[in-house]
Amino acid sequence: MNLSFSIATKEDAAMIAFIRNEAARQLTTQYIEGHWSYQCTDRGVLSGMKENSKVLAVKDEGAIVGTLRITTQKPWAIDVAYFTKVIQPPLPG
Repeated sequence: MNLSFSIATKEDAAMIAFIRNEAARQLTTQYIEGHWSYQCTDRGVLSGMKENSKVLAVKDEGAIVGTLRITTQKPWAIDVAYFTKVIQPPLPG
């Protein structure tokens, strides 16, 4: 495999929708219906490419084989005051 990562374009939307729907179908077959079972459309993928998010396309030899959506829609929603500071012990050596 020769994977490359890039920001998805509107031309990628149909293939990204296909990949997401196939993953949803396989997960539903394997684990029963759940939050992963939804189906999406090209239009829905395009909607996810708004200014506050990025959709990455993972390609192998130019064909999309994976996708990831990263969003900063509500960065204020994470209040670090609720996290516990943990000091990591040294790794065994």
